Amino acid sequence: MDGGITAWGLVCRLVLFLLFVAFGLSIVMQETRMQKIGKEIKQAEEKMAQLRNQNMILQARLSDLKTPRALIQKVEEWRLNLKPVSDLRIVKCKEPSADATLVYARSMIAQDEKASVPAKRSRTQFRR
Repeated sequence: MDGGITAWGLVCRLVLFLLFVAFGLSIVMQETRMQKIGKEIKQAEEKMAQLRNQNMILQARLSDLKTPRALIQKVEEWRLNLKPVSDLRIVKCKEPSADATLVYARSMIAQDEKASVPAKRSRTQFRR
């Protein structure tokens, strides 16, 4: 069969054609996947910018609500009947120094050691 197409040649051409089609389809699928991911990234960035703006607005509102004027207004609005504290009611405590803390810790350790010594003696007394 000179010059004619054999079954083997036809199968080889068909397989080669299918490989080219599969390669082309994989490129198209990969491109559409990249475009989809690109759109998702763009949407996420837009959402993030929107949330940042919302966060800034809420932080500004929060700082406004923390002002004394806003607090007094809310106290009156909610009828809490709160009044400012007089200076006589404020108790100021002094922070203990590092030396005082060390002395306190040593005294607690010494008390613990004294308390544990009689207990050991009583155990030895019962063993005899």
